Amino acid sequence: MKRNALVAGVLVLAMCVTTAPASAEQFALGAYGGYQWPIVQDDADHGVLFGFKGKVKVLPWLDLEPNITSLKNGDTTTDSGATISAPDVWHYALNGNLTFGGMFHLTAGIGWASIDLPSTGSENSFAFNAGLAFEVPIGALTLDISPRFLLINHADGASRKHGMIMAGLNYWF
Repeated sequence: MKRNALVAGVLVLAMCVTTAPASAEQFALGAYGGYQWPIVQDDADHGVLFGFKGKVKVLPWLDLEPNITSLKNGDTTTDSGATISAPDVWHYALNGNLTFGGMFHLTAGIGWASIDLPSTGSENSFAFNAGLAFEVPIGALTLDISPRFLLINHADGASRKHGMIMAGLNYWF
């Protein structure tokens, strides 16, 4: 029994020591905006994006980041002069951010996307995103700059792909 208590005590001490630098700031709320461009899509042109996110520090080197992003695609014009209305996309994801060297992060996440196609209506599809993040601390605020790639799987094995560059502010509590 004493040995189990000693092992438990050592584990609790190790957890306290390894999470001590992260204990001052445990979670953040943020907003971001940016630019996105569809990759190999005939029905959408580049446009803006905006979103909201939270961050929860799980370990000193790992954050979990739930986020919601709206992609506003631009309408496209065909060679014949007809205009194609672009779909609206809402992306909901849970990302994991691995910290390397303090301000540099690798990020990847899974979730789903709601795509409102003018011709077929709305559909929800599995989505995956990955990219980099660079956070510059300014007191409790951090400036967050992040290029990412978004892949949305949908009907018949097809997919929608987007490149994104985002910039925003996070406030750590």
